[in-house]
Amino acid sequence: MPDELRLPLAFALALGAAYAVTPRAIAVAVRADFHDHPGGYKGVRGPTPYLGGAAVVIGFLLAAPTLGGEFARLSPILGCAFGLWVLGTVDDRRHLSPGFRLAVEGVAAIFLWATGLGWGLFASDAANLAITIVWTLALVNAFNLMDNMDGAAATIAAVTGVSVGVLALLEGDPALAALSLGLAGACLGFLPYNLARPSRIFLGDGGSIPIGFVMAATIMALPEAVGGGLPRLLSAGLLSGLLALDPCLVVVSRLRAGVPLMAGARDHLTHRLLTRLRSPRAVAVALGGTQAILGSVAIGVTELGSGSVLAAWTIWFVAAAAGVALLETRNWLPVREAAVLAEGTVSVSDTVPAPDARGSAVSAASPQGGPDSGPSPVEIGMIAFVGLSCGVSPFFFGFYGLGAWGPIGLGLLAALLGLLIARPVALRPPAFVALGGLVGLWLWAALSTGWSESADQALTGANRWLLYSTLFAVLIVLVRNDRLARVVLGAGTAAVLVLVGYVMFRLAAGEGSSLFFEGRLNEPLGYINGVAGYLLLGFWPLVAVAERHRGLLQSGLAVSGAVMVAGLVVLTQTRSIVLGVLISGAVVVAVVPGRSRRLWLLLGLGAALVACLGPLLEVFDSTDAGGLPAPGTARSAALALTITAVVSGAGWAAVRVLAARVEPQLESGGVARRVVALTPFVLVAVIAVGGIAVVGDPVERVKDQYRAFVDLEGEGELSSRFTSGSGNRYDYWRVAVNQFSDDPLKGVGAGNYDRTYFLERRTDEDVRQPHSLLFQSLAELGLVGTLLLAIFVLAVLTGLARRALAARADPAQVGIVVAAGGAFTAWLVQTAFDWVHLVPGITGLALCAAACLVGPWQRPVGHATRRTRVGVAVVCGVLVLLGAVMLGRATLADHYRSRGEDALSSDPRRALSDADRSLDLNGEALPALYLQAAAYARLDDYARARATLLEASRLEPHDHVPWVLL
Repeated sequence: MPDELRLPLAFALALGAAYAVTPRAIAVAVRADFHDHPGGYKGVRGPTPYLGGAAVVIGFLLAAPTLGGEFARLSPILGCAFGLWVLGTVDDRRHLSPGFRLAVEGVAAIFLWATGLGWGLFASDAANLAITIVWTLALVNAFNLMDNMDGAAATIAAVTGVSVGVLALLEGDPALAALSLGLAGACLGFLPYNLARPSRIFLGDGGSIPIGFVMAATIMALPEAVGGGLPRLLSAGLLSGLLALDPCLVVVSRLRAGVPLMAGARDHLTHRLLTRLRSPRAVAVALGGTQAILGSVAIGVTELGSGSVLAAWTIWFVAAAAGVALLETRNWLPVREAAVLAEGTVSVSDTVPAPDARGSAVSAASPQGGPDSGPSPVEIGMIAFVGLSCGVSPFFFGFYGLGAWGPIGLGLLAALLGLLIARPVALRPPAFVALGGLVGLWLWAALSTGWSESADQALTGANRWLLYSTLFAVLIVLVRNDRLARVVLGAGTAAVLVLVGYVMFRLAAGEGSSLFFEGRLNEPLGYINGVAGYLLLGFWPLVAVAERHRGLLQSGLAVSGAVMVAGLVVLTQTRSIVLGVLISGAVVVAVVPGRSRRLWLLLGLGAALVACLGPLLEVFDSTDAGGLPAPGTARSAALALTITAVVSGAGWAAVRVLAARVEPQLESGGVARRVVALTPFVLVAVIAVGGIAVVGDPVERVKDQYRAFVDLEGEGELSSRFTSGSGNRYDYWRVAVNQFSDDPLKGVGAGNYDRTYFLERRTDEDVRQPHSLLFQSLAELGLVGTLLLAIFVLAVLTGLARRALAARADPAQVGIVVAAGGAFTAWLVQTAFDWVHLVPGITGLALCAAACLVGPWQRPVGHATRRTRVGVAVVCGVLVLLGAVMLGRATLADHYRSRGEDALSSDPRRALSDADRSLDLNGEALPALYLQAAAYARLDDYARARATLLEASRLEPHDHVPWVLL
């Protein structure tokens, strides 16, 4: 069948069938008493028949013959739509549980993916399946929520169906276009009855669920007009823009009002528009017009290319955020029924008047949810997700690559904007100053692209600071009380324990040798010193639980976990971790109340570690020529560590029982109590003196190790790295100091340390940073960047001091200060000697701790002047927009380059196309130029390959790679 006949025929068949079947559906519903009845928040004036979905689905299915030879390919969409119509119709009649409905919808999504109609955005099947399920469930339920006013849902579906159909036709899939136009025609055939005054029939779940599913499926099935990955997903987001806006508005509004998220209420986009437009028909026209604009933009930018898609989505994102902010102003506040308010944290007396559609005064909830109110399940879930995500990051290489943290950063920017609209808060001074320091680092690093030799590396460095700034901002807004602080710290620590269990299992099973590199624990992160720093971030929260938790079982288990964490840290043979432990330990003992008990605990943990230190050190000493330890040695170390951990946990529980019995007696005896309190400090002094005696002449020993450090002596054959000062750090830092001396104010630019390192190095080490946050900031960002970094660090430490002082009057805060203060201090110390700050997953855990120290925030911003609120909103909006554009373009460019590299050997023309797309977004990225040159070479166009490499050498004269390739 020719396309010029197929498309209008599909539309006409569906429209005519739906128009003819709808009156009969009304009659059947009336005879079966299948009605929607007035009640609660519903705006139904009288019993209204269901089964509108039956008319739409019948009309849609009757367009199937126009698919012709493509029927088999697209039949899963038709079959699932029919099955979901059955589900929705039964739900209208019997009220199925939400869990069951979601399960069936999830099965339909899985079936779509299995038949090749789901998302294929990434190389990973698991990722594609996951996003297919999430996308389908989100769109189906968003459309179901939009079906709350006559004509709204069917109008949006009709307009979206036309938009998808046009796009499918332009991209060469007329069968999919026919299917989409069939949906549009069926919805239009139903509309005259739904928009009658009063409405004669409703869609019900039997209509909204299958229609939402078909919309989700047809968008996923669109050809890859703008390539895969992020651009295609953003294009899909434009096609479904209104469906995403409504749930975001509802969530923001209910969080601000303290209304349960799952409560039914008249606070949707349609209800607010009705207060101005006065009739459902006008609302439907407004929604349809807006969706038509979005659909037209989606079609246009998809044809123009990925850069246009990103720009359009960014504009829509900001416009949608502004729309949500506008609709949350006093003039647009929604109707809140007393019954709904009674379910939340807001009383009817807390409401303020807002006009309804008829001009009378109704109640709308005022923003609530201050620092002292209990956390909601949504808050707990969000903050736990952040902690868990950072905690499991070592299994994903710490989210080190831009391809991993770029999309995360974009998601955090969206979450931050939503939080700022939903919960504008007055931060404590340390939190505000710390955030200002991070934002300043981002902006200064972004400015450094103007004087950096490698603008691409400077942009990457700036975007990483943007990621950290955004994550920290999200955290300080979310962590509004100590209960949420405990959740985020607990979630991150739980993930650390999962990794500990994984490593211990591998070691005990005799499969642990592959986890090591040169005799040191390296996996699963793939960065030895990073593994040590990550483990230490989980150590201090466990110490806090062991010290403060009232339950003997929990306290004993925490001690066992802490011993295992410490044992695995020893297996990394990371020297900088020793200073991290000593300095962070000194801080939590000296600053936080409860010193004596904490020091007793730390001495016990130290004794436990010494007890199993021999087998742990033997792992490094037994390394073979390939850098792997003997499996038997690793297994013995794991066994010794496990036994020690179990005994230590049981011993600490026994000590707690004994202490509970003895403490009442000590309270009456002042001398005995002071002896018990001072004994651990005396033991520390004895240990220090004994250590000096063992070392011999400590001054001479320090001199020897300093000479080894400065003279770049090799490590040679060592039984343990902990006693050696040799290495190459001095050379890294020497080059950094030279760079700082050359331009002390600005530095060489973010990420540009390697510009002169290879010219000045005295070793053969291939490094890209000086292995120190302090030296890197001095060399790359100069005094300005270092000052901004110092502002952030000092603000967090000020928060630590404030928390420690408050803990004297409120002992409940002691655990948080020990956990967060110890973790952040340990991370800070290690960044002075390693590049763990460049690993987003590890730094994310440190930022979780920092947010707990500078929080919780003081109060919601409910009484600020309008000018202040507008000013803050404008500044935040501009910063978020700037960040989204910067990070979005860089992430998209990196995605195309990565995909092109994968396709280079098999399809050089596609690789060349991807390289061109990457360079359109970031024209100064040398890796994309290398890809372009390689693609030209594989196509035997050596003149262009040579010209591309010469362009790369012109952009970055100090980079040796273009000259090597030439």
